[in-house]
Amino acid sequence: MAEPTEEELETIWSENISDQVTACLQGREDVPENMAPFDAASEMDMDQQRVEAMLRIQSSLRDGRPGEAIALFRAAREVWPEGDEFGSADMAEEEEFMALREIFMAALPRE
Repeated sequence: MAEPTEEELETIWSENISDQVTACLQGREDVPENMAPFDAASEMDMDQQRVEAMLRIQSSLRDGRPGEAIALFRAAREVWPEGDEFGSADMAEEEEFMALREIFMAALPRE
């Protein structure tokens, strides 16, 4: 399956996803709890798992499951607090929204 163009992603984000993400961040939609951003039993090293977590967040967003994406994003932040791929513990709602949009729009390496 071909990667959507930046214009297609812009349209999908603005028409379908952004309102759902906002509703989840504001607590108007449910965000699942206890989502694991990585598989402790996996053979992959933690760097690979971090990339895999980012891909899962992006897939959740692109598949219209923003609550799941937010839960994974927050869980990943707890597992990998260093760096800023998953934001900071005290990030504002608006910053979280922009970070999720960035992940949604990113051209991530897929297997």
